[in-house]
Amino acid sequence: MKKIFAVVILFLTCAAAFGMSKDGHKRVWNETFGFDISSSGKLEKLWNKAQEVIDYYERDYQILKKNFNWFKLNDSGHRLLFHWRFNTVPDKYEPLVSLVKDRLRSSNVPNKSEELKKFWATLNEIDKKRKSALRLSVIQTLGIFDDNVEVIASIIYDLHILADYSTENVSGLPKIDDVKNGLIRSFRNLAGYQPPERIKSLELEFLTDVNSNSGANDKIRAANIIEASKRYLPALMNERFKSRFDKKGIYIRSVSHY
Repeated sequence: MKKIFAVVILFLTCAAAFGMSKDGHKRVWNETFGFDISSSGKLEKLWNKAQEVIDYYERDYQILKKNFNWFKLNDSGHRLLFHWRFNTVPDKYEPLVSLVKDRLRSSNVPNKSEELKKFWATLNEIDKKRKSALRLSVIQTLGIFDDNVEVIASIIYDLHILADYSTENVSGLPKIDDVKNGLIRSFRNLAGYQPPERIKSLELEFLTDVNSNSGANDKIRAANIIEASKRYLPALMNERFKSRFDKKGIYIRSVSHY
């Protein structure tokens, strides 16, 4: 546990010093999925698209402001846009729902209920297009065509959000327990209905690790979940996709349990 704690502190220190940059997110994705450094070039397009889908908000924000001049982000900034989790729709994302209600209530729009419907319809359509772009990139880069496309995209989203918890501006992010539980569901989907004993053992270790610091602050918890995932997710990726990845020249780093 001392070693794990030291890694977590190093993660938080680096993030606090430099912020979670685009390269920082790529490093978290590569290390947590377990992709070998020799595969990094083949994954670049996927990580760039994921970064674009989750973080590059300005163009669509301008569209929203043009069509709904009463809408404006608050101090939480861009974290209120497109940082709801992959399987969450905008009009169910409580931090944004609260902001939209406050902004619209203070506006001089005559028919507020109709305006609200139009706003959510517009944003939901934008969100669908962005997430479709991420799905397509997962398919093209990893050669995954089944239900696991959704699972991988969801994990990418959740790891990005957890990494964002290392920064100062976290007020617009999803609740960390929602992210943790989403990762657990995703990992179980990858493991399948009857996983091998080694995968069951790794899941137990993972669950023990991520639930062991429930009383810590969110930054520590997020970093710990990432570190625990680094010891479990590569084994799952090998179990499900090794032969498929080998054909594409994408490799998972050595996993001690194999």
